[in-house]
Amino acid sequence: MFCCSTAFAKQKKALPDLTEVVPLFGLNTPWVSEFVRGQHPEVAIECPAGVEIPLRLLQTNKYFQVGFAPNLSVKLQKTVFVRVVRNRAYISFDLEKWTRAKHFLEEALDGTANAQVKTNPADNSILVEVDWKPEEEN
Repeated sequence: MFCCSTAFAKQKKALPDLTEVVPLFGLNTPWVSEFVRGQHPEVAIECPAGVEIPLRLLQTNKYFQVGFAPNLSVKLQKTVFVRVVRNRAYISFDLEKWTRAKHFLEEALDGTANAQVKTNPADNSILVEVDWKPEEEN
């Protein structure tokens, strides 16, 4: 007789229920600092299409490393919602399906790079690290 149990299977932690959506514009610095630290996991920030978001970017490949801080901005083509839960950034386009920002970026880069998205409470920023895969790994 063979018995199998899922009692010890690693379960994905569900995100806390979303209770509030706040617009990107008009946020004050102390609240943004709390948000980046993950102190408001039940809140999403709405970033409307057309807005330019300043980002810090660290790009690495096997030949060189490039940093863009703080002069890189990304113009959103679609409204996106952002949450920080357990020190991880999540994004959604519909407030229903939430994806880790890291996984979204890797998919957007067609699997040609590994991405890390890190929050930096010291300066209320989000750092995007992109490590391009050598051609033979693609």
